[in-house]
Amino acid sequence: GMGYVDEEVINKDALSFFTPKSRLEIMRMLRERPNAEIASSFEAEFITKKGIIKNVLVKSIPITYNKESSIL
Repeated sequence: GMGYVDEEVINKDALSFFTPKSRLEIMRMLRERPNAEIASSFEAEFITKKGIIKNVLVKSIPITYNKESSIL
């Protein structure tokens, strides 16, 4: 597992759990596909609670929340 308990991840910026390199790549992907209408997936480097970097597959899907477009 990743080692975090619920209280450590709820209401946290999801990007803070990724390496700086992966954060940049995720932000680039979001800028290039701001109005994406389909789900996408990509590989990223996740940092576990113990500081170990794990390669993960991230899946995202566009949603509308409170009348605003977002990505889940």
